[in-house]
Amino acid sequence: MKYIKLQSLILPFLVTAKISHAAVIVNGSFEDPVVTVGSYEAYGHASTSITGWTVINQTAIVSGSASEGAITWNAQIGNAWLDLTGENSITSYGITQTISTDIGQAYQLSFYVGSVTDGVNYFPSTVDLQIGAGARIGYHNLNAPTTNLDWQQFTVDFTATDSSTAISFYNGNTSYNNVSALDNVSITTIPEPSVAGLAILSLFAAKLIRRRQSD
Repeated sequence: MKYIKLQSLILPFLVTAKISHAAVIVNGSFEDPVVTVGSYEAYGHASTSITGWTVINQTAIVSGSASEGAITWNAQIGNAWLDLTGENSITSYGITQTISTDIGQAYQLSFYVGSVTDGVNYFPSTVDLQIGAGARIGYHNLNAPTTNLDWQQFTVDFTATDSSTAISFYNGNTSYNNVSALDNVSITTIPEPSVAGLAILSLFAAKLIRRRQSD
């Protein structure tokens, strides 16, 4: 009867196990709206023209095929990327998106920051991230080996404290710089170790039950 006792211990956990819902970043590669090849489009304060996002003061979508002098403004993924400096490189420029989250659930946010050189001048890039009401934290890409945008990935883990969480990005360049490049923003749910352990225990119990039933 051991297998019956084990089953009776596991079943309550299976019933009460937390089911996490996947959080989603909409339009994380800034492909919508479509910007004319070889150009950029600026968007003003509170604009919702960038699908999924709300503009904070100002920002701009750049075509991945755009070029300026020796520089090619290539996207990290797809055909477009976001320049948080807008037209005037002010640190209050940015974008925000509120996503559905589960209270107490851990998530990992991923995004890419791009920097570049024209062979003479160096344009490092700093993007500030704010999650919910937390502090703004700067993420710096100090690499610029070529005249194409060099993209560096950053990942940030956080635990949701509400059923919805604002994800906000800002221009983090404190001195004038004509690029603060952001692209390929995504989010994944971090599985809870207890849930993973429960799944293993459940498989063990099922095998034990089948073995006892065949005896």
